Amino acid sequence: MRAIGYDVNQIAQVRKSLAEREQPVDVPRDFKDWRPTLALLANPEGDRAMVCKLIRDMPYYVYQKSPEVFVGLSEVARGAGLYPRFGRKDITFMANYLEMQKEPVGHAVDKDKSGKRKGDRHYFFTLKMYEEEVKQLLLSAKGPRFEAMRQAPIRVIGPMPEKMPNTTDLIGRRVKREIIREYSGVLGLLGPYGIISTTQLRSLETNLEGLIGPNPPVSVFLERHTFFVANVDSQALGVHLGKQLEAVRRLDMSAPDKM
Repeated sequence: MRAIGYDVNQIAQVRKSLAEREQPVDVPRDFKDWRPTLALLANPEGDRAMVCKLIRDMPYYVYQKSPEVFVGLSEVARGAGLYPRFGRKDITFMANYLEMQKEPVGHAVDKDKSGKRKGDRHYFFTLKMYEEEVKQLLLSAKGPRFEAMRQAPIRVIGPMPEKMPNTTDLIGRRVKREIIREYSGVLGLLGPYGIISTTQLRSLETNLEGLIGPNPPVSVFLERHTFFVANVDSQALGVHLGKQLEAVRRLDMSAPDKM
């Protein structure tokens, strides 16, 4: 099927159809058996140079199916207080730094040739048994690039949450064909009060951050220029914003030029 031009999604559909038969047919994704390589990578006594070489050849689907062997580099970085940004630039910089320190780093690419997710997605990872070692290296890493990554990209206004979201949490995750969102934009909570744009707030000589205030009743997250709130807290924040907006409007109506 690959030889005659079928893409990854089409092959996946055929695999699914064959698997649902009364006597399923196994269609392997690749002719190579990666189990011996995974065993070498999971061996704590393995030669470091050999391990660093083997992990570079790991394809995406093997990395994805082997969470007991691999851990994402972004996850380790967040555990070390680093926040890679700027597309792939920061995570690539970090991966290059770790390779120079003789740490095993893999880089796999997931290719979709069609559909909404068309394009390449890059995944950087290391070995789970080296996770703590890599984390300590990143904790002690020096330089302006690392210092910039230590500045959290998300600011919290109000009480600190039990779990800090990342940017993917805020914008939503794709699960199969559905986007799952646990957070929503704060501006949308002003719709019931007749406010649908920041322009209307400027006409009242205020802005969204001014309405939220320094001490909202729930956690509000600022990512770049957008404010988010957890869906479970949206009702409480909506009530708070309504009271703040009412106070601003009363003040606006009492101004001398409005009388």
